[in-house]
Amino acid sequence: MRERLANDINGGRFSRSVMDAMQEWLGLFDANSLEQPLQRWVDPGKNARRLRQSTPFAGILTQEERRARRAEKVDPARKRRRGPGRGLGVSFWRL
Repeated sequence: MRERLANDINGGRFSRSVMDAMQEWLGLFDANSLEQPLQRWVDPGKNARRLRQSTPFAGILTQEERRARRAEKVDPARKRRRGPGRGLGVSFWRL
């Protein structure tokens, strides 16, 4: 994740308005711990909300993985098999 983010920053993938937030995320990943990025991901504070507006996690899933995830959400047969209370309880997409 850290390498991909650094490559995207150096490759000019981000607009100037997003670059500062991405460099801030990179600093969190440079701490050699997932604890800081994960804390920021769920932190309700103003700065954390600002950072989540420009998340480096976009693009992690391939198009096929996104399609499979969406199909799982709308496939009632899959939902019945899984049953209530068997999911994570938190939607990854809402974090």
